[in-house]
Formats: sequence, structure tokens, C-alpha cells
Amino acid sequence: MQMSWVYARTGKPVSPRRVQTAIHETGHFVSDRSHADILEEKEVSPSIEERFAKRFGSAFLIPASGVRARFDQIVGSENRFDVRELILLAHQFGVATEAMCRRLEELTLLPQGTWDSIRDRGFAGDLERSAIGEVSVQPKPPLIPPRLAYLGSIALDRELLSEGQLCDLLAVDRLELREALRPFAAEEVVSLYA
Repeated sequence: MQMSWVYARTGKPVSPRRVQTAIHETGHFVSDRSHADILEEKEVSPSIEERFAKRFGSAFLIPASGVRARFDQIVGSENRFDVRELILLAHQFGVATEAMCRRLEELTLLPQGTWDSIRDRGFAGDLERSAIGEVSVQPKPPLIPPRLAYLGSIALDRELLSEGQLCDLLAVDRLELREALRPFAAEEVVSLYA
């Protein structure tokens, strides 16, 4: 049986949860390449392979020595560590806040149950975004760049290309094309030469 490993780079930012999942699955790949993972519908205790993959991901992304050193720097002489510091620490390591909190619990740097307490008190993504300085979720870029949509609308108005041909060229469906061309519709464009 031959196994393959695939790595794809899209250029888009990857969420910390996806990174954690990829490293967890790498743990499965490293520990046991010969057995398939079976998902049981009823809850069963995790297998040794599953426990290894979980520990592998945690140790790989959030190494104990690095976390302890950074935690000690943050806590410092004030002996204070709040949710904001937790969020910033998670961001520095590129992991989800929950993963960082659970790792700190595992290393006995925070009391057991800290994450459950934070979650129960209403922890939300807005708090995370404000702590790391992100104003809000970035809007999706337009499916068709404005300049290309403008040129497409001209070609359509002059009947140089049909709607179907434009869809094929731009690799979009008709609804997406019409949405992109709407700002450039003939009745909405004001001519400078009229």
C-alpha cells in the first residue's frame, strides 16, 4: 500500500484551527501510516494513536519551553495574566485561544477548567479581534476585478462578446457575472462627453 502526502499553498491566510488540524493529522501520519482512522458514532475512549496525535500537535505548535518562557515574561513581577494576554499569546504562537489556554492548563501554568470558565462567561471572537488589533473580518475581494468587469461590460454593450462567452472567459456563472457588471450598466454610467 502506497501512501501520499499533499501540501497545497493558496496564498490566503490560514486560520489557526486549520493549522492545528493539519499538525494533528501529521501526528497520525508520523505515528501510524499503516492503519486507517475509524470514526465511531458512540463515544469511546481515545486510542493511543489519537492521544499521540493530540499531544504531537500541541507540542509541535506550542512547545512547553517556549510557552513557559513567554508566560513568565508576560506575568513578570505583577503576577497577573488575563484574557487579553491569553489572546495575544495565542496569536504569537499562531494557534486558537482555546488551544493555548488548554496547553497552559496542561503545563499547570493556569488552573484546570480555566477555558471552560472563560467560555461560560461569554468569550467571543469580537474580543479576540479587538485584542489583536483587527477591526473586523476582512471583506471578500471582488470575484472579478473592477477593471476587468468594466472591460467586460464594454464588450457586452458593444456585442463583441455574449454573456455566455464572458462567463466562460472569466470562469464565473451568469449570476456572478451580472453582479460584477451591475455597476457598469449602460444606464448607470454617466458619460463625460454628453
